[in-house]
Amino acid sequence: MTMTRPPLLQRQTTARTALTLLTAITVAGAVLLTALPTLAVPAAAATPATTKVARLTAPAAQVACSLVGDVPVCSHGDDARLRPQSSAGEGTRQQASTSSTRIGCYGNGRSGPRVQAVYARPIGSADRLPSMRASFRGWAGALDKAVDDSAHQTRGARHVRFVTTPTSGGCELDIVAVTLPPSAFTSFNATVSALQQRGMDATGMKYLVWSDVSKLCGMASSYADSSPGANNANNGLYPTYARVDRACWGYAETHELTHMLGGVQADAPRATAGFHCRDGSDVMCYDDGTAGSQQVSACPAAQARLLDCRHDDYFSTAPVKGSWLASHWNVAMSSFLSASWSSPEPAPAPAPAPAEPSTSAPEDGGGEPAPSPTPTPLLPFLP
Repeated sequence: MTMTRPPLLQRQTTARTALTLLTAITVAGAVLLTALPTLAVPAAAATPATTKVARLTAPAAQVACSLVGDVPVCSHGDDARLRPQSSAGEGTRQQASTSSTRIGCYGNGRSGPRVQAVYARPIGSADRLPSMRASFRGWAGALDKAVDDSAHQTRGARHVRFVTTPTSGGCELDIVAVTLPPSAFTSFNATVSALQQRGMDATGMKYLVWSDVSKLCGMASSYADSSPGANNANNGLYPTYARVDRACWGYAETHELTHMLGGVQADAPRATAGFHCRDGSDVMCYDDGTAGSQQVSACPAAQARLLDCRHDDYFSTAPVKGSWLASHWNVAMSSFLSASWSSPEPAPAPAPAPAEPSTSAPEDGGGEPAPSPTPTPLLPFLP
């Protein structure tokens, strides 16, 4: 069956069920609250959309959503509170940039669900990729370690399936460099549109953009779909995007990637209306100013860089049977994560040996044919 994918930010106005949404648009560091036109669920998809959209009928002021098919794709405004507040934070960032750059190597480095690293700068600005490449790779390694350390807490392992290029020792992070018009950096939506115009709109791809400007901290898109299983909208049915500006390089990558992977869904037990959580020390938890975002000290400070400190809102490799996470979208089951460090491209299947004559076979050749070998999957995706 051929599916026609609508544009990521397309607004559909032919629906019967309407949602009034507000968005936070960040321009030159200032957050301005403006109302979006009414969005609606397409009439043809009204039944399946009802469940997915109902929780957005009273969104927080910072959340902006539009529809892709029958599923809302949302961004919640700038994650400005992730911005470092002291020189101590700078030290943490520098340490991250010189940490291990090890990431997983899977297949040919490009096939299957992938996270593509992007360096974006305004046309006419200095190209800092040569001097920043090692830092970007270090921060990608730190992101991967945070995800894997989180998985270890529930006796699992998870690594990010980045787009990579081969090296003599394995692989390294592939970073696509793009120059965009200055207008592309005035808002998150403008950045997404500019990237799409340059062909970065593949299904099965998530784009993590280091943006060489200082207009916001970080923003990302996430689909409001908490249904379990591989067909969740956050699991590669459509492309998603995250943008991290200079002030938050080395800080916000794990947070924004987790948004792209589908965390935190608004109907999770301790979710805020802004797609975060309220457990305190957790990479996705902070007071975002939306309904239900007052924080509690549920987890130790050491958990601040890790995902889902209680293992019940958005990430667990072993969710408790009967819990919300066991029957809803679980980022740990994303096809963009792998349970192993590597998965080499499978070797070509050997050519079948010539059939030898058999004295016991009927003369008409009517014996049972030899069973066909089971094809080896290209990559061992998680369910």
